[in-house]
Amino acid sequence: LADMVIRKLVTLAADLVVSSDDSDEMDGNYISRVKSLLVCSFRALLFCGIGFYLIDVWGFDFDLGERVVGAVFESMSALLMAYVIWVFINRFFERKIAEKRKDDDHSYEGDHFSTLLLLVKTFLFATIFIVTILIVLAALGVNIGSLIAGASVFGIAIGFGSQTLVKDIISGIFFLMDDAFRVGDYIETAGAKGTVEAISVRSIKLRHHR
Repeated sequence: LADMVIRKLVTLAADLVVSSDDSDEMDGNYISRVKSLLVCSFRALLFCGIGFYLIDVWGFDFDLGERVVGAVFESMSALLMAYVIWVFINRFFERKIAEKRKDDDHSYEGDHFSTLLLLVKTFLFATIFIVTILIVLAALGVNIGSLIAGASVFGIAIGFGSQTLVKDIISGIFFLMDDAFRVGDYIETAGAKGTVEAISVRSIKLRHHR
């Protein structure tokens, strides 16, 4: 029963990933290999867990093996869940950027809307990555409290050292939200003038008419 549940869950996750991508962009053989690898890995962990449980039932104490199997199972489950969530988020932003590019006839990069979406997508990716790493470390028995405290101190030090960078990024976000001009407009600013070719959080690319 547990093996059947594992195969159903892995198949469901793979189907969700495939359905969130265009059929011509997804390699079916690659998905099949990933499914087989995940099923085999979870089966190995399942049978190891059952083996350690039977050893415990027979009166032998092998607590280390049980903890190792449990930690690896939790880690793999967290990684699989994080991957599925990221695929959904990534496809959502890619679809929004493609719709905007089709409507405005702009390139993939350089548009203020695309820049904001890419910034939000990068932030979400970093959040999912950090949370997943913390879950895996916690499952492996690492005390993440000290890591979080150390990262907080390190983040404060980096924040003091890069105040100008942070200020520029925040100002750039609000500037992009104001939508004062777009790609293709001809502007003059700070002694330079030209056609706007690209807009990012910290810079604007202009091309002079000459």
